[in-house]
Amino acid sequence: MSSEVLPKLSALLQTRTIGFPDFFSIIEISLSAAVTPCFISVKKIITSENFETEVKNSDKPVLLDLWAEWCGPCKMLSPVISEIAEEYEGRLKVGKINVDEQQQLAAMFGVESIPLVLLIKDGKTVDSSVGYRPKEQIKAFVDKNI
Repeated sequence: MSSEVLPKLSALLQTRTIGFPDFFSIIEISLSAAVTPCFISVKKIITSENFETEVKNSDKPVLLDLWAEWCGPCKMLSPVISEIAEEYEGRLKVGKINVDEQQQLAAMFGVESIPLVLLIKDGKTVDSSVGYRPKEQIKAFVDKNI
């Protein structure tokens, strides 16, 4: 849990009784702590509105993670993508495309299976990887293409 979550949770738990609204606060705090770290270092959520600026016209290679909320392997891959974003900061732009919300982009890339990781360089897809891959394989995928 993040350092800001623990004091809030501790303050709620130190009271003698926890009321119904406090119970929901604990759940909200716990959920935000559980979800936030997976996305914290991914710089951009890519949409059809920002695709041209963030991906097609990027001055750096772009690693795109195409995913969906219901996809188990996508959820497993998300922390790996976040770690890659941190490690390659300044050399690689990293973004996520939710294929359910961005169906036009999913169709443009011809998505048939997810998770799909694409490496875009000079506005063109130079490589792709389908399915969950461990961090070392994703790093090798990035290294051979940037």
